[in-house]
Amino acid sequence: MIQIEREDDFGVMHHICLYTVADLSRVLNLKDNLNRPCGRNKLFKILKANHIITRDRQPAQILINLQIMEFHGVPKYGRTYYVCCFTEKGINYMVNAFKSGRYKIILDGEEQKKKFLNINEVF
Repeated sequence: MIQIEREDDFGVMHHICLYTVADLSRVLNLKDNLNRPCGRNKLFKILKANHIITRDRQPAQILINLQIMEFHGVPKYGRTYYVCCFTEKGINYMVNAFKSGRYKIILDGEEQKKKFLNINEVF
């Protein structure tokens, strides 16, 4: 969790909590097809497969506009590294989206394997 103080347009300071993908994986507690927990790296693959983040780990612009995700800069070793983070609204959105089935758990081309389970679907 990243805690920051941010000033709004009127000069009032606000305390904001941002959650990383590792925090989201602990909250979601997803399981893969072998009933193993999905950690940070597997969740990155799931988020990429569902087009929530791009291949270079940037959040989708629509999610930034809806204040579900933010692109937070972290200064380290004289450089600024950018991390995609979820807001509290984003955590609730992701929990509800995975529960309702809006987003699927897709790992390593599993979607293509599911397409041809039944022989009648092929012919």
